[in-house]
Amino acid sequence: MHPTERTSSEVFLLPENFSNVTSIEEVNQDKLITLIPVILLFAILLVIGVFGNSLVVYVFGFKMKSGTQNILIVILALFDVLTSLLSIPHEITVSVFIVMYPSAISCKIFRFINTFCSAGSMFTLLLIAVDRYRKICLPLKPQMYTRHVKRSMIPILIFAVLISLPAFAVHGQRTIDTDIPGLYGKDCSTPDEIGKTIIPLIYNLVMFLVFFTITIALAVLYTFILRETNRHNREKSLRAKYNLPSSSNSSSDRTPAATDTSFETASVKNSKLDITQESDVGIESSCYTLGQSAFNLEQTVDPSNKTDDPRYTQLPPSSEIQTKDLQTLDVSQTCVKPKRVIRPGKYFFTKAQKVNVSKSVSKSVSKSVLSKNSSNPAKATKRRFKNKTTIIAFLVTLVFILSFLPHFILQVTKFSKLIVDYRLHGAGLAAYNIFLRSYFINSVSNPFIYGALNTRFSSEVGRLWRRLTCRS
Repeated sequence: MHPTERTSSEVFLLPENFSNVTSIEEVNQDKLITLIPVILLFAILLVIGVFGNSLVVYVFGFKMKSGTQNILIVILALFDVLTSLLSIPHEITVSVFIVMYPSAISCKIFRFINTFCSAGSMFTLLLIAVDRYRKICLPLKPQMYTRHVKRSMIPILIFAVLISLPAFAVHGQRTIDTDIPGLYGKDCSTPDEIGKTIIPLIYNLVMFLVFFTITIALAVLYTFILRETNRHNREKSLRAKYNLPSSSNSSSDRTPAATDTSFETASVKNSKLDITQESDVGIESSCYTLGQSAFNLEQTVDPSNKTDDPRYTQLPPSSEIQTKDLQTLDVSQTCVKPKRVIRPGKYFFTKAQKVNVSKSVSKSVSKSVLSKNSSNPAKATKRRFKNKTTIIAFLVTLVFILSFLPHFILQVTKFSKLIVDYRLHGAGLAAYNIFLRSYFINSVSNPFIYGALNTRFSSEVGRLWRRLTCRS
């Protein structure tokens, strides 16, 4: 008996037009008519996937600032471009020649490419989640930078290749029964050599196990991320409600991209300070290491020890520097180190330069001192951008997982013999071929997510569109 020949217990309902079919070409033509909506859907996905992901590569790769998330988004888009350019056209070919697939070699090669792109996307999404987790939940720990992301692509590619290599063995030409006695066709599926063995089932179980493990890891990471984000939002609401100062140790604001260095400084009141030489309180642009004191006092003067040293000048009693109502100077972009620092007290270090009393410096100091209770629009914008980036990463991951679920479910039912795919007809055949390749949704959905949630991406795409339409 032929490996795909029907047994006496199997009963199938054939379409009416099959009664006059006598050749494999006619069988293929009949199934092709049924699959025309499927082919049109794949063609639409191909166009959207190629152009949409090309825009993602262009905008995030060349128009936006280079960062870990942007680089990972570009890498993810490159995998999707490969899927749209190579895998989708091949699956269209498989649908066109549904029972007349011509080449076993092409089946092996393109199924390898398909598996490689899917595995690469999966590992890239895991790296995106790890990066978001470290930035939000472990902001004071060592972080990933662009060089780390570029280096991490080597193991990602290696793992993707290793997982995809078995595709050369488990894919090829399969002999299929056309439901017409003595008439057999060929499709791109499990080859006849291993079709009746347990190898295809083991392969699909291993692939599902890898997918399931990474899905669990992604779920755990984003659970911690969302929990930390919600905790921070609750604290922010309470601070706004009761007008409380923000915690200087808040972990959500201390990231390598925007680490806020705060130092306490005295509020100068009722004093007139006019420093005649700028170098006395000069500010340099060199930064201290995080955790070190931002202000390094070169000398400490004890007010009780009077001295005739001309380097020290005594302030008038009415010009004492008040130290109450301490405020915080929040420097978000640059660390500062003064050459000379005014020390609260009767005496201060001036290098014998003349110090005059003036209200102008008091005003300039008050402008440079930011209160903890005051709102910081720049910090709020960064926080909103950080939250939106996390939401984008979460949605991309969620779509990836959901798009692969129908594929794996059908694969399990197929190799469990619950569904005999090559004996399906009509709407069942069309639905089966759509859901079997449901993962193509993942390759075309990401540009829409970026366009809806990333204003910079949508504005750059709009600018590019206006430029192209104006030229035409």
